[in-house]
Amino acid sequence: MGILFVALGQLLVLTLYYIRHKIGFISIQNRKPPLDFWPDVKKHFSGIEAFIMLVGYLALTWMFRLMPISYYDVESSINWYHVFLQFCCVDFFTYIIHYLEHCFRFIYIRSHKPHHQYIVPKLLDAFSGSIVDTTLLILCPLYITRGLCNFVNCWSYIAFGTIY
Repeated sequence: MGILFVALGQLLVLTLYYIRHKIGFISIQNRKPPLDFWPDVKKHFSGIEAFIMLVGYLALTWMFRLMPISYYDVESSINWYHVFLQFCCVDFFTYIIHYLEHCFRFIYIRSHKPHHQYIVPKLLDAFSGSIVDTTLLILCPLYITRGLCNFVNCWSYIAFGTIY
């Protein structure tokens, strides 16, 4: 179900991107980025550093039962407080790791600099980065959150995935 919700989230992002492509957009920058919808979508889905790595992470954590035991509880309902805690936890660790990437030049150059190559970024450019950067900024915070929020059930985790 986690992979299904990632796919639905991607569909929502692409729909919003398409709407903005068709009707124009408001930019806070002086220069507007060129919007080439289909080439941008192709680039987005062919990049291993975003969608493919996240689906792989979700599939492996499910197949090897790396989630907390409580995750497999499908009888309980969504606890929105748990969803909020997960969101705060993953956001906190993403911030800390992102900050550290900028503090240490050798890490920044080798992992995070490709993400900052865009002078006039577009929506899908946010997903572009290196494999190390994606591992550090997406997969590590998710894995840390999984360990710290080991009391959540399946539905709260899925609801969290749809929010973040």
